Amino acid sequence: MKSLKSKIEHLSDNQERINALKDIAKGETAYLITCGPTLTTHDREELIEKLDGKLVLACKQAYDYVKEVATFHLLSVYNYQDYTY
Repeated sequence: MKSLKSKIEHLSDNQERINALKDIAKGETAYLITCGPTLTTHDREELIEKLDGKLVLACKQAYDYVKEVATFHLLSVYNYQDYTY
């Protein structure tokens, strides 16, 4: 997963990027980390240790909590409401 960025960064077309990522993690378990109110109730170091080496999708500000192990950072530039990030 570490080489994903180098695999897609030279592609200029979004469809080419999507095609390059298709099935890249087929068969793997993906861990989705979101910014719900319980995220920070988990021991951060324990969470990082458990997610290390896994396919981790971090949504919005949850990325800040798990950035050391995040494979992808999911965000939207079209927010329902503004927030400071």
